[in-house]
Amino acid sequence: MANIPEKKQEIGKMAEQERERVIDDVYEKSLETFKEQEPILEKERVTAEELEKVRQGLLVQVADEEEVKKEAKKIDAIDDLGGRINKLVEVAKEQGIFFAVEVAKKSSDPYTLDVFHDLMAKDGFFQRFKR
Repeated sequence: MANIPEKKQEIGKMAEQERERVIDDVYEKSLETFKEQEPILEKERVTAEELEKVRQGLLVQVADEEEVKKEAKKIDAIDDLGGRINKLVEVAKEQGIFFAVEVAKKSSDPYTLDVFHDLMAKDGFFQRFKR
């Protein structure tokens, strides 16, 4: 029988593998849809500095707090991590990356925000979204 520290380490590895699987899966599926769409104009692209300011709460371009809360509740209603991340990507496509970050921040699961951030950071993926 394995001891408790070994079990904790095993569970941690499994969680990290699931996180990476979700990020890779959503990333690949989203790249396919972006290839089908026309490119976003360069002036509408998000910069890394802007995204970092949003993450830190220094730059908020969300007009309707109630709309953010409404979308966050929709995210919270989704049971699996992959589904929540996919929904946030949809929100980012429809309403912009800043809005999606605010929704992720308002969701009840900080892990979802963390994974969404990791996905956006992967290979500069956030640059594919409009402001």
